[in-house]
Amino acid sequence: MFYALLFASGTARAVTEPAGQALLPGLVETAVLPRAIARSSAIWQIAVIAGPALGGAACALDASFAYAACGIALLAAIAGTVALPACEAARIEHLAALALLGASDMVSVNIRTTLVQLATPEAVRGRVAAVNMLFIGASSELGAFESGVAAALFGTVAAVAIGGAGTLAVAALWMALFPALRKADRLPFMQPGN
Repeated sequence: MFYALLFASGTARAVTEPAGQALLPGLVETAVLPRAIARSSAIWQIAVIAGPALGGAACALDASFAYAACGIALLAAIAGTVALPACEAARIEHLAALALLGASDMVSVNIRTTLVQLATPEAVRGRVAAVNMLFIGASSELGAFESGVAAALFGTVAAVAIGGAGTLAVAALWMALFPALRKADRLPFMQPGN
């Protein structure tokens, strides 16, 4: 189940990230596109910083409140996207792909974070968390650079196919190198060192 969710997450990312980036130029005029991209990037950074704080505050009130707020925010985002002027026929497909990506990414983040917390000895948990956050923070920028270079060299479709194949190859390698992780099927029973 774990690997099926990771596969779904990788597949969704391969479809939704290009679709999400292609959406903005269809919504604004070329003259204001640089400002729209700057605002979009700024909003993303604010969300990355404020999101965990708001999520923590919501969880402090009640975990079910936090999940309900996320659900309401997702519905508002869907409604806002549907209300956009039609810019292409595939908008519904893009919306479905974005929803799938968001759901699969949330599951993936939850599983990875839980594994790191449960399987790391307490004496080194802070250091492991620091390295984990470094990789998470750098992976998007490095991935975007790699994707751009691959698309320039091989074309967009080939770059996506190569990236997907590379992801599957790395997953297979990790499954072979870390069999205990591959066999983990219940997160609550993970113990440090297993």
